[in-house]
Amino acid sequence: MLSSLTRSPMSVANAKHTVLNPVIPYTGPIPGGMHPGEIIIIQGTVPPDADR
Repeated sequence: MLSSLTRSPMSVANAKHTVLNPVIPYTGPIPGGMHPGEIIIIQGTVPPDADR
């Protein structure tokens, strides 16, 4: 898949920083900050016993 912002292949190998199993709600820095053409990918699942 190609990123529409960077026109380069996207993969986990391109990830600069990964956070696994964070405390909810998660707040944390973006190492190096954000720059034009970069993207943030957030992926997760809703637990089966979740309650709004």
